Amino acid sequence: MFFVSLVVGVLFGIVFGIFQAICNAIGIGFITFVVMFILYVLAISISMSISASFWKQLKDNVE
Repeated sequence: MFFVSLVVGVLFGIVFGIFQAICNAIGIGFITFVVMFILYVLAISISMSISASFWKQLKDNVE
């Protein structure tokens, strides 16, 4: 579980870095804000889904 979380975190970091560089190259602050906001919401959703999956797997192993 730790390594899955670590890999997902590193991938999010890479994707955020790429999109941040692209948006900074464009130079429009509002577009950067919108794109990064959407990416953060997506990252939080995926992270919460992974955590829910971990908890479900743990619960199923106890029963």
